[in-house]
Amino acid sequence: MNKELESQYTHFKTLIEEYYLPVFNAKIDHHIQFIEKTGELQSDILKYEYDFSNVRPALLHHISYKEDLLKLATALFTFEPEVHFDVDYRAYNQALNVYLETVPKEVSRPQDSERFRMQSGDSYLLGFAKWWKRTGYTFSVLPVKMANGFRTLFKETKKELPLWKHSIEFRNISAYYFREILPSRLSVLEEIMYGAFTSSSHLLLKVDEEIDLSFSRFLTTGDIGFPHPGNHEKKIGDEIRRLQALKTDLKNKAEDIYNGVFEEFQDKYLKAGTIEVNNRRFGQTRQRKKHRVLVNKYTRLVRGWQNTLLVLSDDWGIDLELYALIYTGLKDYHSHMITFDERLALVVEQKLSHIKSFLNHCKEDIERSDEKTNKDILEKELLSVKRELVTSYVPDTNQLMLAQDLPSLINDLESRIDKGIRAISERRAVVRKMNYEQPISSGSISYISPYELVNFESWPQFLKVFKSTKVAITDQLNQLQNRVMDIGHIAEFNLESAVSLYEVNEAGDDPRSIALEGIKRTIEKVEGIEEALARLSVNVKENLSGGFDKFRDSLVRFTNSDNIYEVRVRIARGKAVERSRQYKAEFINRFRNTLPAIVLFAKTKYARFSGVVNKIFRRYGISGQQAVPTELADFLAETEKSIEKLPFVYQRLFKTEPLSDANFFEGRTEELVHLNNAYNNWMKGRFATAAVVGEKGSGITTLMNFYLQDLSTASKVYRFAPGRHYHTSDELLSFLSEELGCACTTQEELVTFLNHEKKVIVLENIQRLYLKKVNGFGALKLFTELLSLTSRKVFWIVSCTSYSWEYLNKTINLSDHFSYTVLLKEFDDDTIINIINKRHRVSGYNIEFEPAASDLNNKKFKRLGKEEQQTMLERSYFSDLNKIARSNVSLALIYWLRSTNEIHENTIFIGSLKEIDFSFMKNLPAEKVFVLANLLLHERLSEQDFCNVTGYSRSKTRSLLQPLLEDGVTVLQNEQYTINPLLYRQTINMLRMKNIIH
Repeated sequence: MNKELESQYTHFKTLIEEYYLPVFNAKIDHHIQFIEKTGELQSDILKYEYDFSNVRPALLHHISYKEDLLKLATALFTFEPEVHFDVDYRAYNQALNVYLETVPKEVSRPQDSERFRMQSGDSYLLGFAKWWKRTGYTFSVLPVKMANGFRTLFKETKKELPLWKHSIEFRNISAYYFREILPSRLSVLEEIMYGAFTSSSHLLLKVDEEIDLSFSRFLTTGDIGFPHPGNHEKKIGDEIRRLQALKTDLKNKAEDIYNGVFEEFQDKYLKAGTIEVNNRRFGQTRQRKKHRVLVNKYTRLVRGWQNTLLVLSDDWGIDLELYALIYTGLKDYHSHMITFDERLALVVEQKLSHIKSFLNHCKEDIERSDEKTNKDILEKELLSVKRELVTSYVPDTNQLMLAQDLPSLINDLESRIDKGIRAISERRAVVRKMNYEQPISSGSISYISPYELVNFESWPQFLKVFKSTKVAITDQLNQLQNRVMDIGHIAEFNLESAVSLYEVNEAGDDPRSIALEGIKRTIEKVEGIEEALARLSVNVKENLSGGFDKFRDSLVRFTNSDNIYEVRVRIARGKAVERSRQYKAEFINRFRNTLPAIVLFAKTKYARFSGVVNKIFRRYGISGQQAVPTELADFLAETEKSIEKLPFVYQRLFKTEPLSDANFFEGRTEELVHLNNAYNNWMKGRFATAAVVGEKGSGITTLMNFYLQDLSTASKVYRFAPGRHYHTSDELLSFLSEELGCACTTQEELVTFLNHEKKVIVLENIQRLYLKKVNGFGALKLFTELLSLTSRKVFWIVSCTSYSWEYLNKTINLSDHFSYTVLLKEFDDDTIINIINKRHRVSGYNIEFEPAASDLNNKKFKRLGKEEQQTMLERSYFSDLNKIARSNVSLALIYWLRSTNEIHENTIFIGSLKEIDFSFMKNLPAEKVFVLANLLLHERLSEQDFCNVTGYSRSKTRSLLQPLLEDGVTVLQNEQYTINPLLYRQTINMLRMKNIIH
């Protein structure tokens, strides 16, 4: 080594050791930590004590393992979006630049003799140039040589021959070799390091695959065939030691590369500034060019290896996510099946066993009877059967059976698995025929959506199993309900038959034997119901287990990337077909949009002409008033009977009563926020009273239920609603005193009671606190005074129907007394559809929409396939339903139930709403319109209330109310008349058209 460069050799080597190699060591240490943690997780799984009789703990353990491993892998294989040498090796570059500032910019030194003579490897042209250089040098020193000859003669000291010097741009050449050339040569270390990373990661992936195969075998057969923990720990230890040794290997390799580069640097140091090497070769321009090459090479290399690790990570990640989904689904399946059995056992143990005990006791009493006491015992047991078995035990058993809500349990399992599917990632990298031993270009990577794969390929098939299972459960529960009802009838009929034999006094049949045989048959029926419940459990488990096995196998297939590509092709085809359908539908819709203006114009002109003609005809007696059609009257009056024919489960799901189950609650978020704001301001001492306004049936009481459930308050909460109309101040005072339990007789006493301590009072249906007559607002006036006198201590929330609120606002400015008026907004179409579908899905029944007569005459409809016809009918039905219901949930539910024409096997047939003609509403006589307007403004009226409002006599009032009741236009509830919910929307439209309401 040239002694002139010894210092540089040491210093540059130190920079490599202190600033360059630590980047590798840090990455290796980070990877070792991943291997250690992953190895610990896998060892823990391998050491776990598995019990086939109780797999739930093992499932929970594996779910936790998958989740922890996914977090580790995600954290390790998440790379910076940009890869750049200057960023990754900033410390080395900075230290190098600092040192380069200390070295001389230029060095001048004598040229070595080799610079004048041809050397091995020199070209002929360079050799010729060196000959001329040597000749020139000889001529240049000739005077000195001649002078030295004379000095020799005169015995004087000779002068040394002057040497030619060469100027070296030392800083540039140093930067060139140690900032550009050396890092480029050291990139081979990146190859070695990343190759080791992919090898060790792939090793862990293979261990994870072995664990999955072993655990799947255990879940299927109970065979515990996991890899030996000791072998695994040895394998992990060997891998860690290999990576630790890699640091030394990289250091040695780096030293070899450094020595090679330094030799080149030393060679160019001796030649720079001569005819052999021009200093411009190491100038700033060449350095920048070399640096671009270095950066591109580094980026391409590291990004390629990061792509390899990313694909490996995503391949592994897909496996982890899918197996986590499998294990979570299996865990939920086991827990739900345990709950399913517990609920069935509850019915058997609490009710059916009780019935059996009752029947056995009855049988024993009859067996103990003799000829003298037999008749009395039979009559006693018959009375007991009627009073206890038929009236109490049987209905209670059916009620408890339905209360178990078994379809909802299956629905919850479906929802949990669906939630797990939605949590799957939507972007993962895959490569065909993956080779983890080489870097991968970004162009060869494809991205897939595991969520889309599962949701398109696997989940729909399992959903069909869930649907058929829920239908089967609902169907079998309906059958079991009927069989439970038969228990009471069988026992009662046989005992009555036995007792009747004593009355006819005929010899032959033994009453005691007939009674015992009947009771025994009844007990057998109970045992048959118990067996049916047991079979129900077995069938549900078989169906869901078989469906889950197929679902699991389908998910496992996705752990093979070749299968993923096949499914991607099918998804692409499906999407293409769907897009073509959408384009077709869009084209048809655009075509349809050109017609409405013409149709509307024609309808308007026709309606006006028809109205004028009908008016003339009626004036001259040519036509009479249109009566309510008989078919429509039957449709309205028999609504309740029609609904009662539906399965009890279905009736229960669509009951028009306030909700308490959050699973069926939709929307109203904004309204809840307004109520919370009102309460918070009241707590701050501000005037805050709230009125919730909406149509009857729009969900005000449900909103109150959920608001009060979530209200965190230390104040006492009162909630009540007037059951009838209170229109005087005395009536209201008496009502409030009774509900508040304060026995107040004057307004002052009531105010004192209310202001004693903080309270929350919810008063619903304040439309019942007035009558539309002279002096009919006394109750409301008293109430508004109470609001102003007690608002500091009482947080008042009231509710009122929309049309009553509008009327009261225009007459007594009621809204001025409320700082918060919460108007229930109309639901959009999708919300109403969701409300219906949420309930229907729980039932498990299929739906088939029946076409109207107009549909059957539609040529376009006839050309459609059955599935497309159903889609068209469903869209048409909900469009008609939304026009009627709008934001009125009760209306939507009632019309849905009333639309059910029949139930055949597992399918509910929904009739069209188009065939219902409500046009008679437009032609109702003025007196009947007047009745409906009053019912709408008061929500409901008794006969006496109606007399008070109108001033009519009782006979006159009945002559108006009774025909409307018989035609089904109104209904009678608790001696109060109200508008038939099925005509609620039509009534409002008619009153608006006549400008009675706005």
